[in-house]
Formats: sequence, C-alpha cells, structure tokens
Amino acid sequence: MPHNPDATRIYFLAPRSAAAEGIVMVSVDFTHLFSLIPRVGRNATLLYVTLRALRQTAGMGSFKVDDLVWMLRARPWRIWWWMHRLSLHRLLFYRLTNGYFTDVLLFQITARAPLGREHAVPTHWFEQVLPLHARTRFLVYLYVRSHEWGGTVATLSERRMTRDLRMHPLHVRWHLWQLHRAGLVVRARGEHIVRDPAPASLVAHAELRLRELHVLGWPVFRLTVAIILAAACLLVLVLHR
Repeated sequence: MPHNPDATRIYFLAPRSAAAEGIVMVSVDFTHLFSLIPRVGRNATLLYVTLRALRQTAGMGSFKVDDLVWMLRARPWRIWWWMHRLSLHRLLFYRLTNGYFTDVLLFQITARAPLGREHAVPTHWFEQVLPLHARTRFLVYLYVRSHEWGGTVATLSERRMTRDLRMHPLHVRWHLWQLHRAGLVVRARGEHIVRDPAPASLVAHAELRLRELHVLGWPVFRLTVAIILAAACLLVLVLHR
C-alpha cells in the first residue's frame, strides 16, 4: 500500500529551558502545625500536612483518597471524618463532584498567617517514610525534628511533649523507643539527636508497593485475625471430642 506523503506530521522544534533539578519540598510552620492538635486532633493534623505535601508533587487528579488510606494506614471513613474536622475549623474546603469516569474531590487549602519560622520538609517523607510507621510515631518524629531545626532540641522534655502532643508519657516513650529502633531519633547525653530518614531499601520499596496494592494493611490484618480465630475454634472443637 503506497505511503501517503500528505499524512506526514510536521513538528516545529523550539528551545526549551533546562529541566529543574532538586528535591521537592513543602514549607511547614511547625508552630502553627502543632497548635492544631488541641483543635482537630493528631490524626487530622497529620492529614493536613500530608495533603499539603502531596499537593506539591501530585498533578491534577494524580492521586486518590485510596492513596491516603494506605499512606496513613487508616480506613476511608476516618479520612473523610478528619477532612470534615479540618473543614469545620476552616483549614481547608472540599467538595465532592462528578468527573468523567469517577467522582472528583475538589480541595482548597486556606492561607494562614505564619506563627513561627517555616521549615522545608522533603515531600518524599510522606510517601516513603510515613507509610512505614504509625501515624502518631511519624508526628512525634516531626515534633522532635522541628525542635532540632529550631535550635531548641536541648530544651525538649518529656513533659513538654506530652503537653503539646496530648499524649500519655508512656505513649511518648513507646514512640521514641520505636523511632530509636528505626534509627531516626538517638538519645545521647540526655538530648535527642534526630537523623534524616535513610533512603528506602529494596525491602522498604517492596513493602510500600504491597501496602499500595492493599496486600499489606487492614484487609490482611482482618484476614489474619479471622484465620487465627477460626483455627482456635477448630482446635477447641477437636480437643473436646
């Protein structure tokens, strides 16, 4: 079949500026962030900063509520409830509307006057570090990190953490111990030394992918509990025969 020369496409090339390089950051006013905990709670506070971080990296319609589910290790109804609490305090506004193929959630995050110095936080922490830890544990890490960046880590005490984070002292100690095991917070000479999260290993990347596919997480936990209960009931029936 002869080739039609009239169907040949024409492309006009134009000079382009060099591609931007660097790590994507989100500016976080930690004074404002942790002042939200008494008003909306720890979980909604973490959702607020996570949404601001994802807004820096995600394009239009490139992430779903389901992504927040596996990143925050929470059920969908809890995500919606936390968003509602944030909207009640006018921290964001959202509206669910119809899209071409699925429902679309429209977000607006309100501007606020800075209460303290803003710090640049890498956005990939929320995509690669947060899903590997409990929500409160990651919030504790940000809290300790904020004092290090502010130069006041030496004044950080357990009493102050329990007051600002609205947590029991034993709860604070548990999460600090877990952060110590993960190599993120080290205590030396009575002070907390905070380290940057190490680059994700192959195992960590695999776990993140499995959580994104919901192979790990709440569905698997419920299935495991159901199997254990069924096995226990079967064992009881066998022993009582």
